[in-house]
Amino acid sequence: MPTLASQPQSIGKVLDDGFKFYLSNVVKILPLSFLAVVTPVIVFILFLGVDTYFGLSSGQLDLATTDFSQLAASFGLSVVIAMILAVIFYAAMFYKLTGEAQQRSIGMGGSLGLGLRAAIPLLITGILYSLAVGLGMVLLVIPGIILMVSLVLYMPAFTMDNAGIIGSLKKSHDLVWGNWWRTLLILSVPVIILIVIMGGFGAVIAAFIGYSVTQGEADILQYQIMLEVAQYAVNVFLAPLFPALMIILYNDLKLRKEGADLDAKIGGTPSA
Repeated sequence: MPTLASQPQSIGKVLDDGFKFYLSNVVKILPLSFLAVVTPVIVFILFLGVDTYFGLSSGQLDLATTDFSQLAASFGLSVVIAMILAVIFYAAMFYKLTGEAQQRSIGMGGSLGLGLRAAIPLLITGILYSLAVGLGMVLLVIPGIILMVSLVLYMPAFTMDNAGIIGSLKKSHDLVWGNWWRTLLILSVPVIILIVIMGGFGAVIAAFIGYSVTQGEADILQYQIMLEVAQYAVNVFLAPLFPALMIILYNDLKLRKEGADLDAKIGGTPSA
């Protein structure tokens, strides 16, 4: 049975297909998801050190003994390296899942190779996406929210249709425009799931901290490490959900756009 639908689907069906696609491929994609989630963290720890990294994330950094010039240099370099690695592995996930959706299996090495070749163009595209959204946020917020959704499918446009840097942003905008609320609703579902799960983990860790405080045994740094390890573990399993759903949604919007173009041609009027 083909993964990608041949005609437009309802919102519920798109979500159903997206979750089924995710569940049927989560084991295959897990190594790439692990690399995408964990490797950037390892980079930060290598450059900053365990104590400094978790001290920063927990707000427990010893300011009196910190060399801020060295910290800034190490942090800046680690950000650049972590971003590049994250793009490579995240793109590899998209290529792997795209192959599965199109019923042409791509091996782990092939997916990583495609991700590596696409890393710089996708990094530039991601920066342009962030700049567009950021500028829109400055302009009364609402334009930024509109662009954040309308341009968000640039990754499947790049990996599925080889749309290029500007082309992938334009392709996403063209497909989402007219289906903005549909896109927002569908992509909000995995975000809500992630927030609920992470909130649950946070509540459990907070309960442990509260109990430890009453016993006089609180170690904020220790619990921060526990919390982040739990979050990374959950992220490894949930990270593929977003690309899986985006691929299904992207295909659905393409079908809708093609149908609208066909109706316009039959009706003798240009499509929007």
